[in-house]
Formats: sequence, structure tokens, C-alpha cells
Amino acid sequence: MTTLDAPIEGGFGFESDRGGGAKPQGTKPLAVPGGQGIADRLSSLRAKLVVPYVLLTLAVAMIGMFIITRLVASTLRERFANQLLEASRVAADSIVRRERVHLENLRLMAFTQGVASAIGTLDAAAVQSSFERLVRPFAIATGVTVPVASIEDLITMKSGTGRAKDASDIAALRALRTQEGSDK
Repeated sequence: MTTLDAPIEGGFGFESDRGGGAKPQGTKPLAVPGGQGIADRLSSLRAKLVVPYVLLTLAVAMIGMFIITRLVASTLRERFANQLLEASRVAADSIVRRERVHLENLRLMAFTQGVASAIGTLDAAAVQSSFERLVRPFAIATGVTVPVASIEDLITMKSGTGRAKDASDIAALRALRTQEGSDK
């Protein structure tokens, strides 16, 4: 009668005993697993089969994580750069649109009949009258604020250049300022 744990007679390195028992040929008795050292465990057949596959799996996983991390990082960097470019385009477009509106309004005011001739004569009363009559209603209707430099500001701006034309303009502006002071 044989059991599952009993060795098969007549093969696998066992010699049969006429007495019914089998004795292993030249084998050592099994050692207790807790008593084996790491060198003994790594030299076993199981370790020789499993360890290379575990190392290979770890290497493939690390390489895969490195590649995925690089792809995600480059994608995020690229997305950030694209968002910055788009934001700069939007800002530039809005500035250009605003400048177009300002230029259209300025052209309408500058090319209003009588404004250019009044400015050309350097007659303060004519400029003021022209502005009050023609430009102010337009500015109020469109909501445009029209900054106008005072005579003092014009003198200050022209005095720093050192050009002959600006020197004659400064003299005319000072004469205009004294004329306005005597009119009031």
C-alpha cells in the first residue's frame, strides 16, 4: 500500500527495499527552513527562478514610471506655455481693439471742421470755442474723456527739448498766457 507522500518505487533516485520501504540514494535530509541562511535560500532552485523575474519586473516598472512621468511633465509644461501664449494674444488683441476705438474717436475730433484751423492759429479763444461747440458734444455722447494740456504743461514739455521751433512755440505760449490773464 502506497500513500501520496511515499516515494515511487523503482525510479526517481530511490532503490526499493525488499522489505517494502524505499530509501533515497545519496540525499541529505531536508533542513528546517528557519535555519537556512540567505545564501542557502538564494541558491535554491525556487530563488534561482523567481529572483530574476522579480528584478526584471521592477526594472520594467521603474522604466515605465520614468517614461510616464516625463510625458506628463512635458505635457504640463507645454500646456502652461500654450496658456501663456494665448493669454498674451488675448491681452494684445484687447489693447489693439481699445487703441482702434481711441484712434477713431481722436480722428473724428481732430478732423471736425474748424478744430484744426483754430489750433493752427494758436488762438486760445478759438480753440476753446471750437472745442466747446464741436468736440465736447461728441466726447459726451461717446463717453470719451479728452485730456487737454494746459498752457503751463505745454511750456514745460517744450522747454526741455532745446529746439529752435520749440523756443518760438514757448514764446507764443507765454504771450497767449499773458493775453488770457489780461482777458479775465
